[in-house]
Amino acid sequence: MKTPASPNERSLPTSGSMQSPGKIEKRIAGLDGLRALSIALVCLSHVQITPGFPLHLGFIRGLLGVQIFFVISGFLITELLLREEQESGRFSLGGFYYRRAFRILPAAFAYIAVVSIVSAFGRTIVHVRDVLAASLFVANLVEDVAPALAHYWSLSVEEQFYLLWPAVLCWTPRRWRLPCATLVMLLIPFWHQLNMKLFTAAQVNVARLDLNADAMLSGALVALGARTARGQRIIGRVAEHANVLLFLSLSFLFVFVAYAGGLPGIVGRPLTWGRQAACAILIVTAINARAFAAAALNARWVRYVGRLSYSLYLWQQPLLWTRTWGQKIPWFACWPQNIVFGCAAALVSYHCIERPILSWRDKHPYQAAPEA
Repeated sequence: MKTPASPNERSLPTSGSMQSPGKIEKRIAGLDGLRALSIALVCLSHVQITPGFPLHLGFIRGLLGVQIFFVISGFLITELLLREEQESGRFSLGGFYYRRAFRILPAAFAYIAVVSIVSAFGRTIVHVRDVLAASLFVANLVEDVAPALAHYWSLSVEEQFYLLWPAVLCWTPRRWRLPCATLVMLLIPFWHQLNMKLFTAAQVNVARLDLNADAMLSGALVALGARTARGQRIIGRVAEHANVLLFLSLSFLFVFVAYAGGLPGIVGRPLTWGRQAACAILIVTAINARAFAAAALNARWVRYVGRLSYSLYLWQQPLLWTRTWGQKIPWFACWPQNIVFGCAAALVSYHCIERPILSWRDKHPYQAAPEA
């Protein structure tokens, strides 16, 4: 979009105020805390089935952590693109894809390489098809991906969203962005139900992007809505009751993920929209630094776990998800050493792959080709 930004456009804060920032920030306050919560849910849902773990936490569902990751992704990329547009009058699709590639691909490919080597020695089974599906980020479209790479389904959904959503934002007139995104949000539950009716639940691939886009659009709508007067009023009201609303939203999401999947369509639709609203509230409350809940999410050690969350998500799979190894589970995938090795692998990935490559990227920013 090359038209200048409207003077009344607003940005969400990086702290407690609702003022527009003076520059485009790389990190937004509160989001690392939500990432820490998300990865904790994923890890707890997996580790509870490992040999030696003393508790069974049936109410902990990893899918909820993945859904929160989706919400964060939708909000973050939309907010940063809109900030770039507000600051310079446009945003660069090439620059966005450049930054995302350096953020996602190196650690993801490193994990695939290690798993492939382990498979070559016969410790686990990973087929060439699985490696290709994970490397091309289409694992969500392939059936029976090897357990060691099965978690790439969610990374594939996110990458597909990253590929499409910025282009949609770029090519959609600004005044139509929020109404169109809202309409799609309202239609997705019915689209989901139509798939169930046409193909039966057993045949529908619920990992497809179009059946998960509502979570990411929940976050995107917060970023889009914050640039309208009505959206600012709603955000302000939510922020006033941030602590209570965060607790209620998380409670609702726990119940929804655990039980709502089996409800009939006519009952499940309002609950689906409730899930979308709860996801949006998570973002608003997390970035409201005046709330106690946000202060907890912004604790230093919580933020650090959030920054580790991507590497943790990659490396928890072979160490916490015992199905990776079949019937013969190795000693390092048993409790409690699996937690130790999982954290160690994530630390190595973060400090030896993620941070150096991101540092190089920041020193070599994207340079657009000169116009002819």
